[in-house]
Amino acid sequence: MLASLVLVLAFGQQVAAYHQNICNRAKNAFAAHNMYQGNVVAWGDQDNGGDMGDVTLGVASMSVGSTDPVLCSTAGAFAALKADNTVVTWGNQLQGGFSANSTEELVNVDSLYSTREAFAALKDDGSVFAWGDAGMGGDASAVQEWLYNIEEIASCKDSFAARNSSGAVFTWGAVEGQALETGCVRMYANQGAFACVMDDNTVTAFGKDGYGATIPSGGSAGVSLSNIQYIHSTYKCFAAVTFDSEVQSWGGELGQDGDGCTMSPTVKTALASGGVTQMQSSAYNFAALKDDSSVVFWGQSYDADNSLPYMEIKSQLQSGVVDVFSNYNAWAALKDDGSVVNW
Repeated sequence: MLASLVLVLAFGQQVAAYHQNICNRAKNAFAAHNMYQGNVVAWGDQDNGGDMGDVTLGVASMSVGSTDPVLCSTAGAFAALKADNTVVTWGNQLQGGFSANSTEELVNVDSLYSTREAFAALKDDGSVFAWGDAGMGGDASAVQEWLYNIEEIASCKDSFAARNSSGAVFTWGAVEGQALETGCVRMYANQGAFACVMDDNTVTAFGKDGYGATIPSGGSAGVSLSNIQYIHSTYKCFAAVTFDSEVQSWGGELGQDGDGCTMSPTVKTALASGGVTQMQSSAYNFAALKDDSSVVFWGQSYDADNSLPYMEIKSQLQSGVVDVFSNYNAWAALKDDGSVVNW
């Protein structure tokens, strides 16, 4: 039975990795969607989403491999996209769990997004409706007049960013205003900043200092972000992969050793030849799988020169790796002999 359930998991701080729509922010409750039957069950802290009360719903069916969730959560509430493209919510009212007064707005919804305490719904006409804690993105009134023809939304812990069909980007929540006038093609987020791959394959970042909003251009932490294909992120860092399969990372407190964002000389050397075929990220670390089946690992408290437990298994990651997986703060590598290395 559990094989047919898609769980909205609960553990506070989430990782905004390759998929920019991070909708799993519940802390003390779970909700499970049966993707075949469309029903939902919830359990855990009753005041923070664990009790659905009198909410009844037939949730939209979800195809295997879909990246747009039909269940979305803040720290204390859940929102569900129904089969008729309306939305129902339950949980902490201050964190988006009460939308009865927004029923007229929550129709014709295509997708849901969340910060820690607010939700946003992207509708089929390209408009956006937000609710929840105003300071965490629940009030989009400052930019509402520009929220039309929206094609993409990204979120960090306390702000939303919306990109329209012209490549302009608007933000609301803790970070508010027009971030870009034009040119953004794809958006990515960590927990405090956003990064856009532009139409010339460069990168523009914006958001909070200490999260990668400022891209360093000089010194040992300097990066040159051109010919960029896609971006991964950790809690405070970004890593960009080029079309030449090279990687550069930035973010955190600029110039601060051990922030997990700046590559050590050893890591830079290991990645200098390119050949990156896959990237993964956890809350505080990155891993790059190369075309020689080796793994390069870096991030906070993990230096390729001197870290435990990584150093204990480092030699096992120098060859034969075919895939790499991560959760919030743990890693596993699948090798070509069917064995698994974890750290």
